[in-house]
Amino acid sequence: MLDFKELFDKDSMEHINEIIESKMFILKNIPDFNEKEKSLYNYMDEFDQSLPEDLEKVFGNVMRLTYQLEDYYFVLAYLLGVKHGKQIEKL
Repeated sequence: MLDFKELFDKDSMEHINEIIESKMFILKNIPDFNEKEKSLYNYMDEFDQSLPEDLEKVFGNVMRLTYQLEDYYFVLAYLLGVKHGKQIEKL
């Protein structure tokens, strides 16, 4: 039986993230995605620049953890896609 904890180990997550990153061009071809991504990064930069120095580090830590947690979401979404791929194709 497959141990899902193993899929979330560092090597497995890196491999699955590489697969997902190789397909990001699909999202980059969606204008709405590009607009939202650009807006998000602009707001993040604006917010970061407005912070006092002591909070810049806190914000940096928040963003680092956000990206790390995002990796788990990517892996989970990938696993759900693999498990339910046939049903998803029918949509």
